[in-house]
Parts: sequence; structure tokens; C-alpha cells
Amino acid sequence: MAVDRDSDPLQRTPKQNRAGHLWFKHIADTLNESGLDMQAVLAKRVGIRWTEEAVKESLFKVLAKAMYNVDSTTKLDTKQFTVVAEMLADVIAKDYGLQVDFPSEDTLRNEQR
Repeated sequence: MAVDRDSDPLQRTPKQNRAGHLWFKHIADTLNESGLDMQAVLAKRVGIRWTEEAVKESLFKVLAKAMYNVDSTTKLDTKQFTVVAEMLADVIAKDYGLQVDFPSEDTLRNEQR
């Protein structure tokens, strides 16, 4: 996937941030429900269940660092955040046969209730 570094960077929105964290939680839940603990996905060590924070730190941020050389999700602009999210979804789908869709605005509203 090509990375467009010349686009006008906009800081990610609060809605995008909330959706990202909800998505990290959904990924963690999906991986756990599928019996894929962190050992199965990252390395052959003691089994550790996924958490929202573990998805963010061990998957999303690793891709963001590799793709954009940033150490914090707050340094990603809206387009970069979307590209990293799409890449992570592709990796999970291709490597583990799991689909975890990024939350829609309706999903975000329902989670806040």
C-alpha cells in the first residue's frame, strides 16, 4: 500500500480517536474469542490475552512506526491514521482469517449509550 506523504496533514479527530480505541477493543475481543492470544500472534512466549492497550501498542503503533516513523498515535494525521488502520485490518484478515471492521459513526454512538 503506497503512503502519500505529500497530503495536507490534519490532526486526527476526537471521533477518529474514539473509533480507533473502540476498534482496538474489538480486535482484542475477536483475537481472544478466536483463541489467538498474544503468544500466538507475536511470539512463542507465555500466553497473554489481548487488551485494547496491547492492540494499540503491539500492533497499531508498530505499523505506524514502520510506515510513518512516529512513536505516538497523536502524531498521525487523519489520512495516516486511516492508512495504518486499513493495513492492520488487512494483516489480521490475511494472516488469521479474521475480519474486524473499523467502527462506523452509528457503532460509536451506540457504544456511548
